[in-house]
Amino acid sequence: MLKDESKAPPYGEITEKDVHGFLISLLNRVSRLIASEGKGFKYKLYLVPDREFGLRDKTGNWSGMVKEILEDRADLAVGPFTLTAQRESVISFTKPFMTAGIGILYQAPRGSAPNLFALMRSLSVNLWFASLVATAAIGVSLWIIGRFSPLEWSNEHFCTGFATTWAVNVFNLRNSLWFAMCSLMMQGCDINPRAVSTRLLGGVWWFYTMFLSAHFIAKLASVLTVEKMSVPFSSVDELVKHQEIRYGMLNHGSTFEFFQDSKIPIYKEMFEKMNASFPSVFVDSYDEGVKRVASEKYAFLMESTEIEYRVQRNCDVTQIGGTLNTIQYGIGTPKNSPWTEQISMAILYLIENSTIAELREQWWKRGSVCVKDEKSTGPSAINSTLVGGAFLILAGGLVIAMIMVVVEFVWNALHNAKIDKASLWTELVLELRHALRFTASSTRPVLQKQCRTCGVETHSLAAAQMHEHKDYTPMLFLDAATRHSHTGKH
Repeated sequence: MLKDESKAPPYGEITEKDVHGFLISLLNRVSRLIASEGKGFKYKLYLVPDREFGLRDKTGNWSGMVKEILEDRADLAVGPFTLTAQRESVISFTKPFMTAGIGILYQAPRGSAPNLFALMRSLSVNLWFASLVATAAIGVSLWIIGRFSPLEWSNEHFCTGFATTWAVNVFNLRNSLWFAMCSLMMQGCDINPRAVSTRLLGGVWWFYTMFLSAHFIAKLASVLTVEKMSVPFSSVDELVKHQEIRYGMLNHGSTFEFFQDSKIPIYKEMFEKMNASFPSVFVDSYDEGVKRVASEKYAFLMESTEIEYRVQRNCDVTQIGGTLNTIQYGIGTPKNSPWTEQISMAILYLIENSTIAELREQWWKRGSVCVKDEKSTGPSAINSTLVGGAFLILAGGLVIAMIMVVVEFVWNALHNAKIDKASLWTELVLELRHALRFTASSTRPVLQKQCRTCGVETHSLAAAQMHEHKDYTPMLFLDAATRHSHTGKH
């Protein structure tokens, strides 16, 4: 690799001051190893004029490094030089020093914006809507069936246990909807059906909510603990199906030859599509291909070793899927060159003592800016962003509850003021006096008011249930003294 591409000479010699990288380090190690055996090994570097590896045209003429060797201008061709049958027929190769394959370079998945309602993705929008509609339908159905079933009517008051002359059905519309909602949330309810018909309906609803809850919990665990890479494809087969994603490669080299000569139908189809694409999907250099990947919907087919090097230094790209084939890199030499065997033996020695593995680790990791942190094998903490929607729902429910308690408080005071023929302000002050005594116990004296129908002194909020009058709203209970008066007069 040139240290400064802008200063690259079009043709001619370069020095080691101009280049660096894995191959230069490998060449130095091979040179020193052969020199240590007293055979001598010195070299001069130069760039081929067309900057190509070597491709044979229709007339049989070669380009790139193969051409330089065939025309006796070079003794060695050093680079990510792939061993192919066509090249092997005209030049020789040393033993391979590295094995790779053709991979796909594509845009790295962009992190999506934080979604406070990620937990809601556990169920689809349609399923959320269907569950809410089903809850309302079950509540209404339970209310209707309960009114028709005689077993749901009782003259024993649900809270006090007093027998009355009026039969009461606890499954009014409000209680029926509350029962359906409690079942959906897997919570207990203070009322339960008594008739066979209502129990059957409740049992079927419990069966549905059991499976819905199990599905929700399983999906929620996946959403909160698994980070999935969101990519449009994961293999060549899926890439071909994406009409909006273009793909290409270098207009020369072993990857080009692989697709050009492939007999596999899908690879033949890909090459024909690339040839027919306009504007062209072929590029002149790796740098051009990587730029297109980062800036447009473009997949670049290239050697996996080059992909590995690029993704370590460009966080906007990544490799998708595995490799399409297996290729080997070697050093090219002329036919019958005396250096072929000597360099091959040196390469084998460097492989055996792990020198090449160390060089690869050194150059691939050096300068890396996209090294990912090692993932912990234990459970990871849940990101607060993922469950932020639950806190928003909690806060929203708290605000609505506060608004509703104010409405209930004022409505109750207004109702009592109308019955007792008192001012609203008087009733509000009377109720606030006890509601604001937070340091007091949880009990309070029952406010004594006289029932206009029977004359019993009682709290106006309890009279409707205890005296079966419609003048009062049933919310609180009578104290012991009032119950005694009540049982004495009724």
